Amino acid sequence: MPHALDDSGVHIRYRFTESLDRHKLDAAVALLSSAERERWARFVFDRDRRDYAVAHALLRTTLSLYDPCPPDGWVFETDSYGKPHIVSAGGPSRRLSFSLSHSSGLVGCAVASGVQIGLDVACLDRVVEADTIGRRCFSSTEMAHLADCPEGQRRDRFFELWTLKEAFAKAVGRGLSLPLSSVTFDLATDHRIAVTPPPAHAATGWHCALFTVGSRHVLALAVSGVATRRISDSVSVDGDEGAARTVLVRASDETG
Repeated sequence: MPHALDDSGVHIRYRFTESLDRHKLDAAVALLSSAERERWARFVFDRDRRDYAVAHALLRTTLSLYDPCPPDGWVFETDSYGKPHIVSAGGPSRRLSFSLSHSSGLVGCAVASGVQIGLDVACLDRVVEADTIGRRCFSSTEMAHLADCPEGQRRDRFFELWTLKEAFAKAVGRGLSLPLSSVTFDLATDHRIAVTPPPAHAATGWHCALFTVGSRHVLALAVSGVATRRISDSVSVDGDEGAARTVLVRASDETG
């Protein structure tokens, strides 16, 4: 029987992919729709095909925890901004929202009910042009805080800000029409996230969280419309069997 997911709950699941054997990869591909398999087949690199298949299979199995629909029965469509939604005539899935992300050996998804939600993951040892991206996508406040970080912490802080911004953009569902510099995250205070959303998205409360996953990845969550409960109390996280425990490193307890 499907589990209940109340309007203040968020369920995150993640999976490491680099050590998966062929049997598990084939099982993931088997759950994909024909359109997803076509996209899967177009990836040039094996690692990208692997992460795509495992991510979409993980989303399907997670959604089926809360609805009688089997994992291979879910149907999705995208809106004009490219944000995916569940195609459903009703039932529990009518209120389910989700977000999906994958990056260099880690895939993750988040599922909630009755709220806007965005999730993003990043690999901390990924090679990026941090200064170039920062000048284009970070606010002046974020750039100043990044410059003030000790050199040994600056790279991780960049990825923390970047994943929070990507999670926020996914939650509002406006794709490239939302300038990432229009939302500001302040991580200057230990264990706290302050968020200043753009005016068009400031009417509802935003709650955000950062997690470390293993030794190489960070995961960010952005949720709008959550009730007044602390986000650390309303988020449940399930990882790989035997994987390092996910640790909540920062959270916003109230609207920024």
